[in-house]
Amino acid sequence: MKNTLLLTALVIILGLYFQNRSKEPKRLMPAPVSEAHILPSPTPPKKEAKLPLPEEIPHSLTMKAPPVQKQKSVKYPQVDETFAPFDAEGNRYVTQIVVVGRHLTYHGDLLVGDVKDLEKLKKQGEIKQAKPTKWPQGMIPYMVDPKIPNGMAALEAIEYLDQNTNIKFVERSNEKDYIFITDGDANCYSYLGKVGGSQHIFLAPNCGTKEILHELMHTLGFLHEQNREDRDRYVEVFWDNIPPEHAMQFKKLPNDYMGVLGRPFDYQSIMLYPSNLFSIDPNEPTMLGKNGEYFSPNQDLLSEEDVFRVNRAYPQRH
Repeated sequence: MKNTLLLTALVIILGLYFQNRSKEPKRLMPAPVSEAHILPSPTPPKKEAKLPLPEEIPHSLTMKAPPVQKQKSVKYPQVDETFAPFDAEGNRYVTQIVVVGRHLTYHGDLLVGDVKDLEKLKKQGEIKQAKPTKWPQGMIPYMVDPKIPNGMAALEAIEYLDQNTNIKFVERSNEKDYIFITDGDANCYSYLGKVGGSQHIFLAPNCGTKEILHELMHTLGFLHEQNREDRDRYVEVFWDNIPPEHAMQFKKLPNDYMGVLGRPFDYQSIMLYPSNLFSIDPNEPTMLGKNGEYFSPNQDLLSEEDVFRVNRAYPQRH
């Protein structure tokens, strides 16, 4: 009897114990930790703002030029402010220089020197550009920098001129005067005509065959078609939509200085700007045809008139 009572009491105690355990909150096993939680998250690299160097910021420099009233004896009189000024010997005053990277430019894509020459030019006060000098017998020694990405495009442009005009390009051996095509900054740049020595043509990475042809035409001595002295018969220029630093690119020049004397205006010339180039408002033109039409010149190859002018300037093939 005593044993029965003890067993009954033990059963009751065990029952109460397990009843209380069942009321305790269940403890969940922690989720397995992934490798991503164990390893520290990489700190994103700080982006440092790259400020342009002072010489990388395009800015305009105005040079001295004699006033219009002193131009009476000049070979090419400055009729009004739409004409570029010249001196008595027929040399053109470069009245505005734009500094782009390491280049001193005028007329958009023409070179007048290197940025290291800037202080000397400031002291000099005035720059003159003589009538472009031709390459003797139309023969041009050349070198193409093998490191530039558009070297093949440069060779294509050279081959095109060699096959379609009287110009003869030869790979440079030991010639003193030659063109050297190499890498540039934000644009394509060339000197006007033959200047002597190692004459650079600078190409930005995006300069293709058509842009290189344009620069080679400058090297041959040709300027932009819209600069003709008779251009107002064919196009209307909207000066209010042209930035002041680019106004010089629309100044008129004598036709014989440009090498287009007696030739018709060429709307298809590779040397003519499109209607909206250098617009302050890109939705408005800088130039229109006299009938109010937009024009987009042949920007891929030389026009028939371009070829004629080159062959007239260089009548004999070496």
